[in-house]
Amino acid sequence: MAEGLADLVARVRSSAVDTAPRIRVLPPVVPHDQLAGSPAPGLVPLGLNEMTLATEMLDALVLYIALFPR
Repeated sequence: MAEGLADLVARVRSSAVDTAPRIRVLPPVVPHDQLAGSPAPGLVPLGLNEMTLATEMLDALVLYIALFPR
């Protein structure tokens, strides 16, 4: 088993690249005026999506219903 593990380590090492892919990170602060505008009434720009860096929207009606249920 040790020979097989050593072979696996050698194959992985030989196929690895020297540098890691660049990592995209969210900025620490995003000014409100840099967020995309609301595409529909009732949607409020909330922040950035961590995967796409696109503007995330908050549905104000859903928030209202959650905060003030009947």
